[in-house]
Amino acid sequence: MGDVYRNANASASSSSSLNSSSHDTEDDHTIAEILTEEEKLSYDNHKLGKRPATYSLAEMQIEGDGNCQFRALADQLFQNPDYHKFVRKQVIKQSSG
Repeated sequence: MGDVYRNANASASSSSSLNSSSHDTEDDHTIAEILTEEEKLSYDNHKLGKRPATYSLAEMQIEGDGNCQFRALADQLFQNPDYHKFVRKQVIKQSSG
């Protein structure tokens, strides 16, 4: 009777191992996808980080107040983000005319 118990236990353990192995494989696949995506993002960020230098520009922290795009343009064009109103007017003028 002890042998029957051991065999049933071994079968349950083997079945549990297969389920665990399948789950581990799915986890490994998910982790690989996440790592691949992180590597791609890292490469894209690295590549994007070099782009401003191509045009003799520099990445700067700009106040996020709704004018940030125009502040960024003003900073790059005039080395002063405070000229954002002038840049906005010029963009609007160009867009509407």
